[in-house]
Amino acid sequence: MPSRTDRPVFKIGCIANFNDLKDHMTLIKAVELLVKHEPDLSLIVSFVGSGPTLVSCRDYISRHQLNRYFEFVSEMAHESLPSYFNTLNLFVLPSYFEGFGCVYTEAAACGVPFIGCVSQGYSEYIPDDDSDKWLIKPHDYKALALLIDRQIKSPAAQTLKHTYDINILVRYYLSYLAEQLNS
Repeated sequence: MPSRTDRPVFKIGCIANFNDLKDHMTLIKAVELLVKHEPDLSLIVSFVGSGPTLVSCRDYISRHQLNRYFEFVSEMAHESLPSYFNTLNLFVLPSYFEGFGCVYTEAAACGVPFIGCVSQGYSEYIPDDDSDKWLIKPHDYKALALLIDRQIKSPAAQTLKHTYDINILVRYYLSYLAEQLNS
């Protein structure tokens, strides 16, 4: 299996139910902007999910002749996610109302950098000095297009400022609970 870096197609993944809050349209418009400037861009966005805005997203893609840049997968077994993430160069979910979002840490655990929106739970994991590399304002498809383009042309590793290792987090949580019970 080819590694992420020697693949001819740059693959972006997005796993989320299709609804307004997840804002798939921002990613679609970012890709539209990218391919408008570079029509032969070797790029595919893989959407995994279903929901009420799926039809409008598909319609937009079709009306704007972007079909070759997108694929849709309705469901995926959770145990298949590591294999899926390992096919990606980048994970993007421009959700503007997200408590934490496990899919971001699942991507990170597979070594896949992610892009999301500022002021969401997962944004606390991005070092302040790196926020302009990995976070956008809600609905800002132009900034997202620039970040994707940068990652295509000059792939960067992502560092996080907190651990997401469940074993460490559970230990911290149990310690916190013990302190609260003893106070």
